[in-house]
Amino acid sequence: MALRAIQLYETTSFEFSKEETTPTKAQSLKSTKKKVKKHERDQLKKERHRKILKQCVCKNPCFNKISKDTQVTINEDYWNADFRGKKEFIKKYVSKELVQSRRACNTQSPKKSATFKYELTDESGVKQTVCRSFFLNSLGFDKSNNKLIYAAFPKNNRDILNDNRGKHKRDSSLRDEIKSHIMSFEPEIAHYRREHAPQRLYLPSDLSAATMYNHYKETHRGTNHAKYRLYTQMIRELNISFAKLGIEECEVCAIFKIHENASGHSRDDLPNFDNCVQCELWFVHNEKAKIARLEYKRDKEIENGQTIVYAVDLQKVVFLPRMDSFKEAIFAPRIKTFNETFAEVGGGKVVAVLWNESISGRKSEDILSTFDKVLNIHKNDEKVVFWLDNCTGQNKNWSLFIHICLIVNSKQFSIKQVEFKFFEAGHTFMAADSFHHQVEKSMKKYNNGHVVTFDDFVKCVKSAKKTGQTKVIELNFKDFFMPTITLTQYYLNKLTPRPKIDDIKHVIFKKGSYQIDYCDRVNGENFIQMKIIPPKDLKKINLPKFNLYDTIKRKHKPDGIDAEKKKKLLKLTKLMNESDANYYVNLPES
Repeated sequence: MALRAIQLYETTSFEFSKEETTPTKAQSLKSTKKKVKKHERDQLKKERHRKILKQCVCKNPCFNKISKDTQVTINEDYWNADFRGKKEFIKKYVSKELVQSRRACNTQSPKKSATFKYELTDESGVKQTVCRSFFLNSLGFDKSNNKLIYAAFPKNNRDILNDNRGKHKRDSSLRDEIKSHIMSFEPEIAHYRREHAPQRLYLPSDLSAATMYNHYKETHRGTNHAKYRLYTQMIRELNISFAKLGIEECEVCAIFKIHENASGHSRDDLPNFDNCVQCELWFVHNEKAKIARLEYKRDKEIENGQTIVYAVDLQKVVFLPRMDSFKEAIFAPRIKTFNETFAEVGGGKVVAVLWNESISGRKSEDILSTFDKVLNIHKNDEKVVFWLDNCTGQNKNWSLFIHICLIVNSKQFSIKQVEFKFFEAGHTFMAADSFHHQVEKSMKKYNNGHVVTFDDFVKCVKSAKKTGQTKVIELNFKDFFMPTITLTQYYLNKLTPRPKIDDIKHVIFKKGSYQIDYCDRVNGENFIQMKIIPPKDLKKINLPKFNLYDTIKRKHKPDGIDAEKKKKLLKLTKLMNESDANYYVNLPES
């Protein structure tokens, strides 16, 4: 039973997050209810119109011309037609004519400018003139409901056969104005939620919807600005959140908790699943999380001086300058600052690799460059273990794995083994998270919370722990590079078994081997070997003069920031001292 649950868990694609761009369960249910109600209304409307088949009481008995069976057929044909078909039916059987005779008192200013002639086809296909009541009743309308007749003959002679419903374009200038204002705050993707919520954006923690709206009103005075309700609606439509990113809730556990309450099943009764798929899935997920946590604790207790164990995580983006007491600084576009933290598990020491967007971004190759920098520190150690969250794309990618494999096998390094271990999604709390909390506290204490320049941020990171426990590495543009030895999808598809990077939870790189050992469990025993270096590259690597760092493409210049953004940043220099102002004046432009 447990084996079946594991297979089921590993082959099931989860879409847990409420932050997806796809509708949530509640939204989908609400949308479905609306569709059902609309369908019921349409059906009721058809049924109601089909039942109104009354005989007229005019002086020319129409029921002698059109039988009841023919009347029913006409009714069905009309309501089975589409929008255009209904309009064409009216135009075919109704004609507009001049009034033949008027009363003497109404000849000067007559209220009625025209009259209508109504016809229907009898069972032999001949058109018969009928009264308005009989015509409308045959279609299922009340005799006084002649709105559809007048709609078929508009005064402006417009084309009534085209269906223009839903094609009216509203003036979007106000919504575009709101969107432009919201996006000026540069909402960011949280890197560790990238897998489950790739389109979800987050704003800095010192902002709120209310403060943003107040700023919008101040900057759009004299215009017909939007109401607060529309402003917050636009924030939701843009999929922007003010959520605190330091705490990650497990979506699998949250869904199982709802399942427990709804079904009466209890986690205390597991692993007795009673054929419940949801219980099986959660049980395997929880077991994997427990195993990973136990393995993490075991690594924490390692006292071998030649084995270094790191917990690695990227701190949520810090925006500079941070000067919360100045409203102008809060609403201005700011530069993004990054902190890839390597915190020793159980050792207390931390290596913080810092840079900002004027130097480089935070793509997979940028994160790769930080691992390269840290491994250069430990080139004489025997073994290095990295614990990471499950962020595929940044922490788990083939380019990173190839580069680590080449480092381990490089003559410049004495490292005999490197391991990557990945936590179960939703259960990733580690030593690096604790350090990020200490950095946030350090920033609040520093200069009354005014962290103005990148140098100020570096000082905050250094003082987050006791003196001597934090090693800060400031990267410049030359430290970032793009690897040239990579894998292609063609090569991966030829491998047997075909490795799936999402399923990998443990990777081992060994000196003397250009193969990696990987497993779908942190403490797994059935490791699979994979030739990670393509044959064409392996020939080049085996040459005596091969040097890994001759193959990479380093950056020739910093990325810089947008000129318009820098212009807005320079407006804040009036709030800074001269040295801080010069930092922003000298920022490189893209």
